[in-house]
Amino acid sequence: LLDGWLGQRPGADLLDAWKAYISVLKTSLDETAFSQLKASVVNRAESIAESAGGFLGIGSVSDKEKKVMEELSAAFE
Repeated sequence: LLDGWLGQRPGADLLDAWKAYISVLKTSLDETAFSQLKASVVNRAESIAESAGGFLGIGSVSDKEKKVMEELSAAFE
């Protein structure tokens, strides 16, 4: 799956589907589990963005990456 995404970027509909999935999880998980899921997803996204940018993986996260991470986080609200 990842190889496919590296070859051809997934469409915006994938993010929309993911947001809908999170919305359903919000109603089915207790508050603690949902909070832990959010922390895990957001932290992992931040780690990936940080490792992909800057010099030797240290440095900047692009504005585009920041926007996506904000969208990911907002999906949990």
